[in-house]
Amino acid sequence: MSEELLCELVRDPECLRISGAMTVHCAQALYAQWLPLLTDPETPARVDMSAVTEIDTAGLQLLLLARRTARAQGRAFAIVASPVVRAVLELCRLGSPPADAPTGEAA
Repeated sequence: MSEELLCELVRDPECLRISGAMTVHCAQALYAQWLPLLTDPETPARVDMSAVTEIDTAGLQLLLLARRTARAQGRAFAIVASPVVRAVLELCRLGSPPADAPTGEAA
């Protein structure tokens, strides 16, 4: 990742992978990338956030939008959370993936 790119979204057949800092500095660019994927039923509703190093309220809003969109389509929404993401989810009482499992469903 270059220094200008704070956050990166990559789609693979099994999941969406987000890495870097999910902050206000990249929220607009990440939203522009993620929105078309969220409405595509072929896009996996599993998000690997194990490489997210920082998340603020803008990043959290994107995550909640993704979860709400998946659920509105009748799809389960699962994440793999980094310790940073897990801490924010727990702090905001939004649930978290099980500590002993590689994937989990955000509540």
